[in-house]
Amino acid sequence: MECRGWLATLRTGLAHYFPDGLEARLAGSGTEVYKAVMNNPPNAVDVLKAYHLYLTVCPFKKISNKIIMKVAENAERLHIMDSGILYGFQWPCLIQRLSSRPGGAPRLRITGIDHPQPGFRPTERVEETM
Repeated sequence: MECRGWLATLRTGLAHYFPDGLEARLAGSGTEVYKAVMNNPPNAVDVLKAYHLYLTVCPFKKISNKIIMKVAENAERLHIMDSGILYGFQWPCLIQRLSSRPGGAPRLRITGIDHPQPGFRPTERVEETM
C-alpha cells in the first residue's frame, strides 16, 4: 500500500520522531527532550493535525468509543474521566453516537484532566483556538 500526499508526509514524520521519543524515554533523557519541545510549543493547528494522524494510524480511540458504547448500552448515566484530554477532539463522535442511541442519550459527564502546562498561563491553549 502506497502513501500519498499529506498522509505520506505525516507518516514519515511519525516514523522519524517515534524512535527518538522511545529512545529518550528508555534512556531517561525524556525530561530534556520535553523541555526542548516546551521551549517552542506546538500551536493548536499542529496539535490537531498530529491528532488526526494519530487517529488515522492508530485506531485505539475508535475502538475505545465502541467499547464505551457497548458498556454504556443501557446506562442512564455515564461519567468519563479523560487524562490528557488536550482539546477534547475525541469526544464529539461518541456524543453523537450516544445521542442517537435507542431510548435516548444517557446523562453524560466528561471530566478532562489536561497535561500540566509550564508557566502561569493556563488559558493560553484555549485562547489560541479562538
